[in-house]
Amino acid sequence: MNAFDARICALREVIEISETALSIIDRASLFSATRFLLKDICKDQHPRSYICEKANNVGVHLSASLRFEDDQGLSLRSHRKAVLIDLSSLESALSHARQHLTRSFSSSTKVPTLNRPEFRRHF
Repeated sequence: MNAFDARICALREVIEISETALSIIDRASLFSATRFLLKDICKDQHPRSYICEKANNVGVHLSASLRFEDDQGLSLRSHRKAVLIDLSSLESALSHARQHLTRSFSSSTKVPTLNRPEFRRHF
């Protein structure tokens, strides 16, 4: 599992737990974890990228469902539904970006035979 997969998995757990979090301490912890995970996902992305847009949407809807942001006239149930949709879109965008990066790296980079780990000296 790579770093992005681990973050998406953690966000799914936060969403699942958020449905039953009642105390302010529980909700604040989930809010903080969400902000940290989403900021980490966007750190190497252009601020206006699709990935950051979806991450921002996840943050807005999850924050509203935790009652830390304005609900924008939507019910908690609507925010929970929206956060799952945006998280799915975010996961898809990250997967697509990773596949594109892997394809472009593997097609343009040739690793010399002597640079392989089994041929390196260990000091």
